[in-house]
This record gives sequence, C-alpha cells and structure tokens, in this order.
Amino acid sequence: MVADIDRLVGKRSRSAFLTELAQREIKIRRQREALREAAGAWKSEGHPELAQGAAAWVLQIRALDNQRFEELERRRDGNGFWFTGGAKSEHRKGPIQISEIMLRWPEEFR
Repeated sequence: MVADIDRLVGKRSRSAFLTELAQREIKIRRQREALREAAGAWKSEGHPELAQGAAAWVLQIRALDNQRFEELERRRDGNGFWFTGGAKSEHRKGPIQISEIMLRWPEEFR
C-alpha cells in the first residue's frame, strides 16, 4: 500500500496525503453520527408548506418574490427613476438619457 501511495503522491507527500485522508474520514464519520442522532427529528406535520413537495414550495417562494417586486413597482415615487441598471421612464421603454434628466434640474445645477 505504501508503494501505491508513493506512486500517487510521491514519498515526500505521503504524510500529508494520509493526514488529508484521515481528516476526510473523520468528517464523514461525524456526519454519519449526526445523521443517525437526528433520525426522526423531522416531522412532516411540522412543515405543512412542504406537503406538495420541496419543488412546489420553491416555486411558491419565487412567485412571492415576483409579487413583491410588482407591488414595489406599483408604489414607485412617480418619477420613473431606477437606480439599478439605469433610469427608466414610465411612459416609454428604454433608459432616460442624462440630457433629459439635466433639463429637469434647476438652472444652477446644470
């Protein structure tokens, strides 16, 4: 077995290789132990939102995000400005040009 390890990683890296393997195995065994200890802790009754399955729940959550975004859109301040990705007009598609914005500024700021 030592010869196989030496062929894979070289003699000078043998200890590091074995240490890494031991650390990985310890982690795996701890995870298995934690899973055994937690067996039965999940009760379906405690998670009615997952009754239709996790995929359906994720779709529902995403739909709520879309609904929230649409509601925020309806509540915008009426100026039509977007500060992420550029300003947009409520009256047309596409960004507002800086020259249009400057026309709305008071003369002392132009």
